[in-house]
Formats: sequence, C-alpha cells, structure tokens
Amino acid sequence: MIRFFLVIFILIAFSFKSKAQCNNELIEMCLKDIGEATYLKEFPVKLKKGKKGKSPPYSRYAIVLKKGTQYRFNVKNDIANSSFVILSLLNDYKVYGRTYDKTENKDYTTFDFYCKNTGTYYISLTFKDSKEGCAVGMLSMVDIFKIY
Repeated sequence: MIRFFLVIFILIAFSFKSKAQCNNELIEMCLKDIGEATYLKEFPVKLKKGKKGKSPPYSRYAIVLKKGTQYRFNVKNDIANSSFVILSLLNDYKVYGRTYDKTENKDYTTFDFYCKNTGTYYISLTFKDSKEGCAVGMLSMVDIFKIY
C-alpha cells in the first residue's frame, strides 16, 4: 500500500514539474540565449492542437519598435513539444523575419532585425503543423545605431 502511494506521489510531482517548465523555467532558459543583448519582453504561449481545415492556432502580440535600433528575437520550446514554435515579425503589410525557413525546412532559435521605421509591429507565435505545445518568444535590444 505504501508503494502505491509513493508511485502516485511521484507521478503527481512530475506532472507539476512539467507544467512549471511551460512558465518561468522556459523564460529563464530563453534569457540565457540572448547573449549580450538587453532583455525587453517575453511572449509565452500555450496553444492547443489545430483542427483540420481551419487556420492553425496562434498568439499575436503588438509591440512598438524604434527606428535605428537592432532587435533580437529568440524562441524556446518546451522539451515535451512534438513540434517547434515559429515566431514571425510582421506589420499590416509585410513579414520582416521568421524563425522558420520554408524553402530549407529549417527552424532557427533566433534572428536579428534592424528597425528602419518606428511603428507598431506584431509578433505571431504558432507551432509547425498546427501541433499543440508550450513555448516562449523573447524580444531584446542588441544595439542602438545613430542615423543622420
């Protein structure tokens, strides 16, 4: 009987650990990947599996970026994910960067963006093949350039 309760306790403990991975631990792991950049904001997502014939589930965040600044975007997946997260930087007219290259079928964990126009941009996070999962995107500032 004691073994039964011990097994139940261990299962419950590991289930809480895996859920914690989806929050602060994932953000802390992503923070380690920004290098010398200055952290600005994180974008955590937990998405359900998409349904066939419908648009894939995504999260979208509005941000304001300043002209003359180089930004870095990082992503970190939860280790339990069966797919990887795709972060896209866009505005109403154009996609400026993405952590996934369709032509090469390759995913990246980071990309840099030099902002040429101050304005509102959007960060979109989704999982490849409409899979469900947990991940975090992160925005950091690399450097400020002076444009005359």
